[in-house]
Amino acid sequence: MLDPLNLSIGPLLYSGDSNGIAFGLGISRWIIQVIFALVFLFNHELVARVLVPGFGVETNHFLFKSWLGKAQGD
Repeated sequence: MLDPLNLSIGPLLYSGDSNGIAFGLGISRWIIQVIFALVFLFNHELVARVLVPGFGVETNHFLFKSWLGKAQGD
């Protein structure tokens, strides 16, 4: 789950895999970063809305709650 975060935020802090992916595909590094930021956000929402409640975990910690609001049916 953290690999998309590394690929989206990592290049801002250090050179990394995003540069190699962008070079290999012949596109801008920023496109790679945006794509993987969206993948990270999707993964986070999937964990917060499906996985955590699926195990019956109730928490108020912001890392384990949805960042995009309540899902329908909540």
